[in-house]
Amino acid sequence: MSRSTLKKSLLGWTGFPEIKTDFQPQRTRKAAAEAKKVLEGSQPRKPKSYDLVVLHRRITQVWRRDHSLAKVTHRDLRRMPWVLFYSPPTRTGEESWLGADPHVIAQYGQWLSEGRKSRSVRSLLHEFLRVYPTQLRTFQEIRQLLLRLVTQAQPPMPPSMQKWQERCCDFDLLEDNGCTVFLKNMISTNTSEIPDVHAILDRAGLSGSLARCDFLRTGILTYLPKFRMPPERNRLATVRLNWLLALLEMDGKLRFDGHSVRSKIASALLGPFVTHPAETEIRRPVERFFRLHFGDPRLPYGKSNWGGIPEEIRRVVIRWRVERVLDQFLTLIEETALDKHWRYRRAFWQAFRKQNLIDDIWVVLGRRPRNMWKKMEYMNGEIDRDGQIEEAAILEGAQNDQSVLLLRVPGVTIAEWSHNGSCRFWLDGAPGAPQLYKNSYHRNALMGGADFSQRHDGSIRGRWQDYIAKWLDRNTGIQVDRRDYFPSNLREETHPLGRYRFRDHQW
Repeated sequence: MSRSTLKKSLLGWTGFPEIKTDFQPQRTRKAAAEAKKVLEGSQPRKPKSYDLVVLHRRITQVWRRDHSLAKVTHRDLRRMPWVLFYSPPTRTGEESWLGADPHVIAQYGQWLSEGRKSRSVRSLLHEFLRVYPTQLRTFQEIRQLLLRLVTQAQPPMPPSMQKWQERCCDFDLLEDNGCTVFLKNMISTNTSEIPDVHAILDRAGLSGSLARCDFLRTGILTYLPKFRMPPERNRLATVRLNWLLALLEMDGKLRFDGHSVRSKIASALLGPFVTHPAETEIRRPVERFFRLHFGDPRLPYGKSNWGGIPEEIRRVVIRWRVERVLDQFLTLIEETALDKHWRYRRAFWQAFRKQNLIDDIWVVLGRRPRNMWKKMEYMNGEIDRDGQIEEAAILEGAQNDQSVLLLRVPGVTIAEWSHNGSCRFWLDGAPGAPQLYKNSYHRNALMGGADFSQRHDGSIRGRWQDYIAKWLDRNTGIQVDRRDYFPSNLREETHPLGRYRFRDHQW
């Protein structure tokens, strides 16, 4: 290239060309973003249990000897947050904690305030949220110390410390009654969107080792008695309920367990329905929640989960199950049985349910209806594809498409057979009365020794319905109005022998 050509090119140069997006360091940018996320979201590393014992012993010995932290090594002071709320294996009780002594907190707070000790401050904040020792007399001093050290920290500061500063300001983590305020602000949302509780907890830093921290536990236990179940169908109220349910569970289990927690959960979510019915949109998620995390209060594996919970609260779940199982069984039989009169049986037993006369229910299924029952449970979201059927026993010694509905009404056990089978009744104390909750039954055990048996003859005239109603009235005092168990829409059907309709046996 000649000098003139080079000179001309340099004089006309306008700078380096813009680098296209394809040539930008995308992987480097992505790696930097991931590194920043890790640094901001990282949680302090807790020492191993053996180190905690040794650390606690060293600091305690110095404090008992000098009543001062001046001779505690700098390394031990940095790790001291891990043993402020710690009891060694040989001692128990919060009063043995180093953090229970206001002089310890005062001196340690002074040390934290001198110079940049963001790592120790983060460790103290982590342990404070994890233990959330509201019962300690030093609780407020520790909270105010952290509030000053975290929210008033000045830049420059590590990304993790800056992130915790934002979290404490945005979510009021260190405010007075912060745990309750945090829960209330989460659940009392004005959005009607489906909740993403885990995303919010992650933004607040309450994930990982803090996902089950006592900050959340205390907030939940304090908030539950104040939570008001929505009295009627309401999109916003239903969303708030779903927020609470999502907060109460984690990884398919209760976030916090124990009899005290279960008792408060049951009282808050079921108490309003002891005397009032629940809307379907409200009842469905609540019933599913208790079925998954509490189990059936009637069965051995579920009884321990319901221990200490009042009977009236447990009866709400049982009543819901009676309604659901009865309706599901009648729907199933209409699909599998040949009896064209099952609509009359549906009306009859639904009349008893509406008056809360059915105390308990259990279904016994043949092979074919059992498979269909499991599919119905799966479609309704009650069990997973490989789940076990809870409230359905196996029927042995009968046709594979037969089924039996076992009912408990005051003073009587009833076996209602599918197809054209008779309905059988055993009074309380009868030696042959079938027991509920068994895994399997032989047909003979559900047929012999009954105190009363009634074939389903004369459905369209209400004949068998009247016989059963009169027997129950005479032997137990149970009374159900004929207009309820034999409603007008069934009495007004056209008789196959004529074009006239009948009312109450009249042509």
